[in-house]
Amino acid sequence: MHENKRDFDAEVSELHALKDACGAMIAVMRRLAGKEGEAAQERVHAIVEALDQEARKGSNAGPFQDPYELLRSMAARQGQSLCTVFLAFDFERAIDQRLQHLEAQRLEYWSQSHRPPNHFARIIALRFSQAIARNTGKRPTFGTARDGNHPSTDFGRALEDIFELLEIKGDVRRPAEWALSQLTDADFQEPRNALNDLVYGFGVGGPPRQMGGILGILPDEGTQSPEKDPDG
Repeated sequence: MHENKRDFDAEVSELHALKDACGAMIAVMRRLAGKEGEAAQERVHAIVEALDQEARKGSNAGPFQDPYELLRSMAARQGQSLCTVFLAFDFERAIDQRLQHLEAQRLEYWSQSHRPPNHFARIIALRFSQAIARNTGKRPTFGTARDGNHPSTDFGRALEDIFELLEIKGDVRRPAEWALSQLTDADFQEPRNALNDLVYGFGVGGPPRQMGGILGILPDEGTQSPEKDPDG
């Protein structure tokens, strides 16, 4: 969930940019596939075959240091062009599904120019419950006292104080219960280093011997991958 409308609008804008780029690539593939005439089809087939051959020459035959190498090698062996088409369609569908989900959020939370108070309350309650879970390893609880409607647990009383400090009006029960229902197993673990994950991949126990992630996928700027030595 987004903490403010600016972040929400930014994701929608970025998703539309991704969809446009993906759609442009798919349009080119469709145009090539729809070429009429035997000569045109032979030319398109020759282009695809040449690209697939280049992909196979540059692929790693193993052993694989991370799953990225394995997936890329499998795609190259099966036909890079066809795999790219399938992935492009899947990626476009995923973008459409995410945009549909965000449109539902827009109607529920962001149809006004300001941030709805109930959404703000939910976000505060969720962040607070996640902080407790991460630092204690225990699930916070919420309940109300028998002699009144005020919170009866440490989490509930602290959340009520936070709401009062932030001038959030309304009862804490609904935001608190919603926030606790959103907790997952990941919230009870120490936060990961996102930059380390991107650079080194998602292995456990530190960086693998050969760097995966972004550094393992992208070549250095201005350089080309060296040809494989057939003799090893």
